[in-house]
Amino acid sequence: MIPSVRRLFPEGDWIFQQDNDPKHTALSVRALFRDMAIPVLPWPSYSPDLNPIENLWSVLDYKLRKRRPQNKEQLFQALSDGWNALDRDLLTQLVDSMPRRIQAVIDKDGYPTKY
Repeated sequence: MIPSVRRLFPEGDWIFQQDNDPKHTALSVRALFRDMAIPVLPWPSYSPDLNPIENLWSVLDYKLRKRRPQNKEQLFQALSDGWNALDRDLLTQLVDSMPRRIQAVIDKDGYPTKY
């Protein structure tokens, strides 16, 4: 992540987004982020559904359902092919949906939404 962030945001104007999954909030992970000075977006306790990456995983899963990789290399190739084939319009739509997603969570006081 760090090399990508440095390349994409050379001015250092970025914040890391993740949900409250226990593996993301473990003490060791929080310590690593603190030690590496990685800014983390505060996240509502009950609403991990804001992150549009979940929608992308669903699309990717659907596209790759028929593929049956037999080893790690084939799996990586299948995922790379699927990821590179994602429609850029879908990516734009998901980014553009963020204000609606945030407003929906505000309207639900932090509880789950249709997203």
